[in-house]
Amino acid sequence: MVKRMAAEVQVMMQHKIDAIKRIMELAENIALDHKYDKDRGERLKEGRYTYYNAKKLNVLSDDDEGGGDEFGRYLSQYRDPGDDFYAPGYSRMSLTANKHFSGIPVNTSFSSVHVPTNVFDGEPKVINAIDWSRKLDETFKDNYQRDPSLSWQYFGSSTGFLRQYPAMKWLMYEDDPDMYDARMRDWYIKSAASPKDIVILLDTSGSMTGLRKEIAKHVVLNIMETLGEDDFVTVLTFSDETRPLVECFTDSDGEPELVQATTENIAEFTEAVNNIATMEIANFTSALTEAFTLLERYRTKKIGAESNQAIMLVTDGVPYTYETIFQEYNQPHKPVRVFTYLIGREISDLEAAKWMACENKGYFTHVTTLAEVKEQVLKYIPVMARPLVLLRETHPVRWTGVYADIEVPNDRSLWVIGLKKPTTRKRIRELQGKEGSFKGYKLMTSVSIPVYNKKNHTVRIAELLGVAGTDVPIAEIEKLIPPYKLGVNGYSFAVNNNGYILYHPDLRPMFQEILKPNYNSVDLAEVELVHNPQHDEPRYNDSALYMMRKEMVDQKDGLARLTVKVHMDDMKRVTVREQEYFYYNISNTPFTLGIVMPTKYGKYRVSGGLELNQNRHIDATSIFSDDRWKLHPDWVYCEYNYAGTDDRKFDSPEKNMKHFLERLADEKASFNWGQSRVRPLPKCQGNGYYQADCPKCDKELVQALVLDGEITKIFTDEKSRKDLFKQFGIELSFVSTRSGLTRWEEHKEKDEFATDEYDDGSFDPDNPREPHFSEVNNEATDEVWYKRAVEYHYNNPNSFVFSVPFDIGDKRPTIVTATHAIYKEQNGRKAPAAVVGVQIDYDKFAQNFMDVTTGSGGAGYQTKSGEMLSCKNESIECYVLDNNGFVAISEDPSNIGK
Repeated sequence: MVKRMAAEVQVMMQHKIDAIKRIMELAENIALDHKYDKDRGERLKEGRYTYYNAKKLNVLSDDDEGGGDEFGRYLSQYRDPGDDFYAPGYSRMSLTANKHFSGIPVNTSFSSVHVPTNVFDGEPKVINAIDWSRKLDETFKDNYQRDPSLSWQYFGSSTGFLRQYPAMKWLMYEDDPDMYDARMRDWYIKSAASPKDIVILLDTSGSMTGLRKEIAKHVVLNIMETLGEDDFVTVLTFSDETRPLVECFTDSDGEPELVQATTENIAEFTEAVNNIATMEIANFTSALTEAFTLLERYRTKKIGAESNQAIMLVTDGVPYTYETIFQEYNQPHKPVRVFTYLIGREISDLEAAKWMACENKGYFTHVTTLAEVKEQVLKYIPVMARPLVLLRETHPVRWTGVYADIEVPNDRSLWVIGLKKPTTRKRIRELQGKEGSFKGYKLMTSVSIPVYNKKNHTVRIAELLGVAGTDVPIAEIEKLIPPYKLGVNGYSFAVNNNGYILYHPDLRPMFQEILKPNYNSVDLAEVELVHNPQHDEPRYNDSALYMMRKEMVDQKDGLARLTVKVHMDDMKRVTVREQEYFYYNISNTPFTLGIVMPTKYGKYRVSGGLELNQNRHIDATSIFSDDRWKLHPDWVYCEYNYAGTDDRKFDSPEKNMKHFLERLADEKASFNWGQSRVRPLPKCQGNGYYQADCPKCDKELVQALVLDGEITKIFTDEKSRKDLFKQFGIELSFVSTRSGLTRWEEHKEKDEFATDEYDDGSFDPDNPREPHFSEVNNEATDEVWYKRAVEYHYNNPNSFVFSVPFDIGDKRPTIVTATHAIYKEQNGRKAPAAVVGVQIDYDKFAQNFMDVTTGSGGAGYQTKSGEMLSCKNESIECYVLDNNGFVAISEDPSNIGK
């Protein structure tokens, strides 16, 4: 199973790789044919040449009140020529909000260009690259039509700009300068240069004071910013002696060592750089010797990145060339590149520093002001990329780790965030456009590929033109691994080549609304907590877990069995569960996919459904005759293509499903199920582009759903069981099945004065109405009560699992939820099929309990010693606890739910 799933993910990933390869090939060819025009920058300034600049797109003045047609209000012919926004370089474009791109207003016919603050777009090199890259639009559009599931596509140029498709407006904030530079991003650097070992030598001698010290610090920090988790780095400071900048980055002998450039390690360096003191005279001999020996040790022992090695020398002056050191350590093959960063204005002798860099396959830069630090630091990347560029034909495809992108919420999360009144989508869009207000994050991984200059000069020069890439939302990967196949309490996860989590149910990237600083470097060993009764310390190092992690990092396939602690219900409940892990690598990527199943009941699942394509008549209206049913909102039962027309978009999964069931009933055996899961979507006719109304259904899931629908029809019966329910104070009964279906029946007397929906005037923000059971309990097998009931079945198969809302205290009325798992048994094997449950009025529930415990005469029960015990007795306090120790019934209401 895991092998099949990994193969599906791989096919989807391969489509993304093919798309960026097409961008790369086109970019290399159009760059070859481009005629360089040195005056283009001048023409831009005069307004005789324009391009779509994302920061100067449809700009409104700050005091704009809205109203009227937005597009019209942007047009510059309505402005007088004195207006800033009339100036050349500003352009207009109609943008429409697009669900597929997180609801951001975009234009899918064009791409737009983002130019960083520190890059001048009038510079001939930059504007010419912007000009030739315009021709990429055709490929961007073609890719998007071939595979409508493609997210943003982009090309980051080595001159600094980023061209992204589809075109969007870059949001600017007055108090927050735009610091984005594509060349500092993980996807760009990973493709541009291979993994590397770097030793930064920072001069802390007495002359490095004032501005020089500040510039030097910034150079070091900017170098750090260009490193990723595949690189290894250390910083050595030197004056009269050489010592590591961070004391603890040394081995057991006190020798400095290279550390992986993870967020945490870089934070250590950053803190230490800000606290450096300068004194004494610089001893270059000891510093260079130390750096070369350290790199040599890593080279010969084959540890570290096992790729490029470099020394970055940051100083305000190099007195000699120190040729003997270089001869001893770096001749004749020159395995280590040397980059020199000379700091400060008044430096007379540049020759020695130049010689060091140029004789050792490096690059020499002279940094005189703080403003140019970033530009100067970035110059080392094309140099590091040279060996790859000279190969020309082989383009490495690189994947980044996880990173977060802003997202528009789904309706369920609104309850959680606490937007009390259900906001209309339109309002959310407006908010997003106006205030750019926060909507939660969407996790992505990016795949990128370098673009080389293929011009044949007499001397071969290695020039990197830039990097092309696209985003792959993690949700797209998760969609290919249908949860119903994993069963209740089963889940899937993926890790990359560093053992970091790509996705996992316990990856919690946010704290409230803040993104955690190291959300993208969470190790597998941090989310799987092994339970070992011999060791009660938390996070005890478990060898089985580390073996599994090592095999996943090495992209092997295999299986493991671990007993882990699992938390539910916002970490309030913990259970210990034995789980089986199966993993398989996703080829052509650094990722390995794992699936996990509970040992007790995960191996079997209930399968089967109603065959729908035999000419059997299926009547959707009779199976789901009322509105009291919900489907799991995140599962894909049936859907149309992304690019589907508006009448194909349904505002709820239930309406969508009903539409398909009706089609099934009409078309019977001729219904086109489409291919199962693999994107891009199936082509309905021949192999042109995608038809918008071409369906894609998960046949197994839909058939299971229809069978479950038939079985649970009792919920729509006329025969009322109200009297029985009333006696026990039951307000609502429900069932949830393995196919993601939830149905319920109300038994509460309707309050004739209660308004169900918000009428215009009735909404009270301080006292929002309680969300209905079905609005917050529609995730079937993912709901806590479902998981607990299935788990508890093994303690006692006849049991009901009760739960009371937490910390309920005096809030009345409240309800108790009781659930019971239904297992299907065959040949001695059993698997969970559904969970049934009821919601009981709390006071009635507690009263029934008290009545039973006081006995028929009200005097209680006799103990062995002859005493009478009763909960009515003043001296006795009665409690009922659930299986996690929370108080379900207590005479003192303030204890309930604690």
